[in-house]
Amino acid sequence: MARTEAVRTELERGGTDSGEVANDESEHDTMVAEIRREQTELAEIEGALTRLRLGTYGLCEATGVPIETERLRVLPSTRYCAAAAAARERASQPQTRA
Repeated sequence: MARTEAVRTELERGGTDSGEVANDESEHDTMVAEIRREQTELAEIEGALTRLRLGTYGLCEATGVPIETERLRVLPSTRYCAAAAAARERASQPQTRA
């Protein structure tokens, strides 16, 4: 909560030098990024809990096959088996031309 309040507080610009302003802006940007990452992680956990209630936890959303037990131990909120996750990662990479 303290970080959320800090993000909402406007950066003070009066009486500070440009180095302090730049540092404050950098800290602000870092806090915003951390909050966004935490919100994403929370959404993934909530999704896993929903899948658990629906009886679909541990099944790959792309292929329908069971997700590897070791993968679930390491990434309990994962929605994809290793093969599907790798395919999604490759598909999201920008294509380079040789």
